[in-house]
Amino acid sequence: MTAAKLRLAMAAMGQPETKVGDLCKEFGITRQTAVEAWLLLR
Repeated sequence: MTAAKLRLAMAAMGQPETKVGDLCKEFGITRQTAVEAWLLLR
């Protein structure tokens, strides 16, 4: 995952209407990866 994609994903995670499963599918990452990245960068 590129830094730009990671920034987009993190911005999306900050939106209450974002569905994590849809986000993961769009970016080709696992739910675990998304949550770990969110925890590291918040």
